Amino acid sequence: MRVNVNLFSFIIALISVILILILTSSNYWINLSMQILGWHPLFIVLGLTLVTFVLAVVGFKDIKGWAAMTRGIITLAVSTGLSIIVIFILFIGKLMS
Repeated sequence: MRVNVNLFSFIIALISVILILILTSSNYWINLSMQILGWHPLFIVLGLTLVTFVLAVVGFKDIKGWAAMTRGIITLAVSTGLSIIVIFILFIGKLMS
């Protein structure tokens, strides 16, 4: 069975978007994560988006059609954008505390 890294990274990027929307909309999840793990949950999302970025770059080697190329470019754009947003939020949050 062959693993399609491009599709896998696209799915992880969508999960990252859903996670950031959930985590930034509710203080409950932030407090729960801080109590259980001791980390801010956006660090987990940042790690997930960085892994997604690396997988998206690796997935470019298996592209054979325009749909896969579009999916790869969207994955790179989403993971890069989310990484920048999360880094900005974490940096400003550290400055304010």
